[in-house]
Amino acid sequence: EPVAFSQARVYFSYDPAQQLLRFDEISVDSKWVSALAEGRAYLVGMESGWPSELLGQFQFRRISANPDGMYPEPIEVESAVMDMRLRIDPFLLTLGQLSMSDQSSRLVMEGALEARPEGWTLALDATMDALQPDRLLTLWPEGLAKGAREWIGKNVTRADLSNLQFAARFRPDHDPDVFLGFDYENLDTVFIKDVPPIEAAAGHASLIDSRFVITTDRGHVTAAQGGRIDISGTSFIIPDVNIERGPAGARLTTDSTITAALSLLDEGPFGFMRKANLPVTLADGRAQLTGRLD
Repeated sequence: EPVAFSQARVYFSYDPAQQLLRFDEISVDSKWVSALAEGRAYLVGMESGWPSELLGQFQFRRISANPDGMYPEPIEVESAVMDMRLRIDPFLLTLGQLSMSDQSSRLVMEGALEARPEGWTLALDATMDALQPDRLLTLWPEGLAKGAREWIGKNVTRADLSNLQFAARFRPDHDPDVFLGFDYENLDTVFIKDVPPIEAAAGHASLIDSRFVITTDRGHVTAAQGGRIDISGTSFIIPDVNIERGPAGARLTTDSTITAALSLLDEGPFGFMRKANLPVTLADGRAQLTGRLD
């Protein structure tokens, strides 16, 4: 499908000795992207009278993007620097590197966009040094890995995200292949409804082949009685994020007082102690538990 634009403007000069285009201004407005840039491009293959490739370096002062309408509102980016190669026939746009400054964070991307007879093919890899959860959800398209995105938006109340890695492969007539991984600290999140939330957790999260996993290196749950429960080693899993309201599981590893462990097991969805007519204070000591909740 052609990408329509409403306005485009270019001011440039050409040095035939160097086969170099100097762009003083590039401006484009379209449904996919609106941008203002400057830069230079070397023309390759001019021996035949028309270039076969362009090798370019560009600096963007303004970017507003919404490719293929994947966002409710366009994404605004402060500035960017891009090294690229454009092959004209067949069409292939290769990003050597696209470095963006976004809300005090740095996003680095590389990839390739190719127009094939059967449709667009896109390969994209990206890393980011740090990000807040609300910005992650803004950059994460609503229709992509919807289950994982909804889980984070609904359950994560606070987190500091770092070392973000993203990869995506889009091919005609195929579901997208997506990978997302990040480290986190200071995470507060609900992991089971009607159970005290996880607090001050740190660990790693990943989305691979529709499987979303969060693992904790450290963190705790504050029980209604008995104090804190150490949950280091606990993980939360969504086997298939493409299934709406699909199955999920928690693999628990806890260390606490016996009272705190029994108090957790007596929370709303379980009620084990109430059903047994026993108090959560029936014993003193330490309890180390492992278990699986589906």
